[in-house]
Amino acid sequence: MLSLLIGLTIAALLPQLSAAVSAPISSDVVAFITNEAWDAAFLSPNATGQAPVDGFNISTPYPGAKSGSWSWSIQVKNDMPNGNSKFVTGTWIQLDAPDDLLQPAGSSSSIDPSWYICDSLYFVDGLTSDAASVDAGCGGVLPAECKADMLRAMASGFNKASSRVFRCPSVDLVPSCKDAFGKGWYGVASTIDRDRKPGPSSSGTFDFARIGLDEDEHEAGNLTAYDKSIRQIYIAGLIWGYSNVSSPGESLTPETSLSCLRANRITEGSRKLSAGVSMSSGGSLGLAVLAVLVAGVVSAWLF
Repeated sequence: MLSLLIGLTIAALLPQLSAAVSAPISSDVVAFITNEAWDAAFLSPNATGQAPVDGFNISTPYPGAKSGSWSWSIQVKNDMPNGNSKFVTGTWIQLDAPDDLLQPAGSSSSIDPSWYICDSLYFVDGLTSDAASVDAGCGGVLPAECKADMLRAMASGFNKASSRVFRCPSVDLVPSCKDAFGKGWYGVASTIDRDRKPGPSSSGTFDFARIGLDEDEHEAGNLTAYDKSIRQIYIAGLIWGYSNVSSPGESLTPETSLSCLRANRITEGSRKLSAGVSMSSGGSLGLAVLAVLVAGVVSAWLF
């Protein structure tokens, strides 16, 4: 059973969980690594990746103008100390905004109050690749019908929640994606608005997820979780939505995007994809995940 740490309370993951949180949600594998230790470890990641996104200038009122300088970034770091002389492999996923849209780290953001952006992330057990690169638009990863239906569901589901506080739709799957996702998957959603501040590492970076694919801490040099982490493909979604102070937005359908990313760029000196390593797919989730660094409502499904 996958367990989540909410603040200081351990709770078993139910088939559907929806909770308002202001602290990280995480597994005990990565939960107790301090922000300082995490940041220090990722000064020298073992693998990185990026998926560009067509976004908007969110410093101007909704719907704004197109801005193609957004991107999802992913980093993997092996052998991160986790206490008791044990180690974990960490994955860090962030959303990078154009630097000129945001104020320096730690200060108020310049996000116009008319914006309400939903970001979501899907982990699919067994969705891995040994290819040199993964199509950022999810070509060859998601069937065309599945992707199109997900984008439509994201747009049509925006602002349909029973609570006017949280405008993002659920991360449940559309029927055409059931086969592509299989039985083991996990999804989370959060928000970016004028109250969401960028992370300390960059004036234009929003921390989204800290993930550990170890089932438990490992001895130094154990590469089992690392080999899985550099193969794992994540599906990231964005809804460029409007807030309750945006009267023009109420009559518009928000634009959406789905991106696929993997840490495919191996740092010199780090272990590369090994042809001799076989990764299993399907079956039950063998992972310890997830630290979502957001304040807001988080929804999760595990089937």
